Amino acid sequence: MKSLSEWSLQFDILWNNIMSNKAPGLNVYEKSSFLTQAQLALVKDVFTPKANVLQEGIDDSTRRQSDFKTLITNTAPQAATPTNRFNTRTTTKYYTFPSDAFLVLDEEVMLNDRYMVVVPLSSEEYARLMKKPFKYPPKGQVWRLITDDKQIELIANFPQSASLSYRMRYVKYPTPIILADLPQGLTIEGVRLATECALPEHLADEIIQRAVLLAKLAWNDPVSVEQKN
Repeated sequence: MKSLSEWSLQFDILWNNIMSNKAPGLNVYEKSSFLTQAQLALVKDVFTPKANVLQEGIDDSTRRQSDFKTLITNTAPQAATPTNRFNTRTTTKYYTFPSDAFLVLDEEVMLNDRYMVVVPLSSEEYARLMKKPFKYPPKGQVWRLITDDKQIELIANFPQSASLSYRMRYVKYPTPIILADLPQGLTIEGVRLATECALPEHLADEIIQRAVLLAKLAWNDPVSVEQKN
């Protein structure tokens, strides 16, 4: 297992090579921030293949499936009382969105022992559909919205006495990579203490290379990086 000091040293070597010693060295907080950003970008590329150059996702590679299997989990979200009701229909069901969910992969609704298709919608898509004469999902479908306060809103013409179960498979946020304990008052994603990468060791080089490129981009165009973040 590559130690955190080895991560830091490799970052410095690549940084000095790519910048030809023109830029000052980065501190632990800065390097940890870039490593954490690079790790998250890698996970996003794998699970949303249309966003990456190779167009290759987790289902296209057995090795990739093994690399990221620890980030995939299943859960039955807890029923919730609506705090920001978008749809006033009484048949709408609310659930708590998992706090560690990064990307939703699959959802399943079972109504009275019958499977229903879950259709994720943005607020804009929902508003467009609500302008149509028939304002409910077709039979066998459930519309799903995520509210601003991170609640799941399931919309369908549910019978009042329906027996409903809802399950979700999702990708968890990877823990941040923190090379050493940060000074008091500084955290990355709420974590201050040194934290090793939770992904397999052979991904270290790929993450570090991405992180150094992010750091170079920030050095050359800090305004652009802030806007992207």
